[in-house]
Amino acid sequence: MLRECDSTRPSRSTIDRSGERDHHAMRPPLPPLPKRGRFGGAAPRWVFVACALVAIALDDPRPAFAQSAAQGQDRKESLAALSKIAASFEVRLDDRREATRETEPALRWINTIGHATDAAMFLWVHDGRPVAVGSTFVTDGVVGHEFQSLALEPLAVRYKGKVIWEPQEPGIKFQRLSDAPVPADSARQRNSQIKTLARRFHSQAIKSPPAYQENDVRELRLLTKPILQYHDPNRPENEGAIFAFAMDNDPDVLLLIENRIRDGKAGWEYALARTNPYVLKVWCDETLVWSQKRLLATTDPTHPYFIAGPFSTGQETRP
Repeated sequence: MLRECDSTRPSRSTIDRSGERDHHAMRPPLPPLPKRGRFGGAAPRWVFVACALVAIALDDPRPAFAQSAAQGQDRKESLAALSKIAASFEVRLDDRREATRETEPALRWINTIGHATDAAMFLWVHDGRPVAVGSTFVTDGVVGHEFQSLALEPLAVRYKGKVIWEPQEPGIKFQRLSDAPVPADSARQRNSQIKTLARRFHSQAIKSPPAYQENDVRELRLLTKPILQYHDPNRPENEGAIFAFAMDNDPDVLLLIENRIRDGKAGWEYALARTNPYVLKVWCDETLVWSQKRLLATTDPTHPYFIAGPFSTGQETRP
């Protein structure tokens, strides 16, 4: 998944599109919507996978949160409902090891151009480190959920007792950071080191029709604060943080930096994960260290990146 590459990063001046209007859109393909809905303008980013989703029916075909989100009611009510959807997924490394979902979302975001009225990203943690990330979102009154494994081994996700996602490989792979300082003695100094190391990375998403022009290069923004910091005093190798590269505040790439033990020595290492099906690239300093092809299918339950849904907010659950 992670690799070294001799390619160098293009000049940032050639890809700065900060003055353009962003047509960034939500992720999964959904059932046909009203003409004046999400498809009324630029096509969303997930149209190219519209023929393949895993349909998971809800017991309540019209959950209250989708109505409140679509009508712009209290964001607290919407968040409570988004959290309830996320809580319906059971993340396990095996029969004995179940991950715990962080109560508060790691990131909350909307996308007015893409008609995403609300979205929340959640993290599942086991034994001191994150093992999965997932975004629950509402767009034009329809809800979906996107997963990415952050585990160092296979895992499984169940919905109402049924396995819906079971990646057969680790979601990420750590690499030792070259020219990184030795982890400092104090927690405050180590936190400072992590943030400094994160700034060495840069990321791009290369988008394509129908929402974008062909090979439309977009420079992603590193959010200044990590979306999660974690530390287990009993296991120093389980100390780290997750940063997001985003378009606006919608995350496309996650960067993990951890203090890990390798060959008996502690040192800073990094790993990367997608939260977007487009072509993605990441540089450390001027060296390309990670490149991902565009995913044409996002519903393979054995893949580390997976989209579940859609969930209808109509009177009947859509297939």
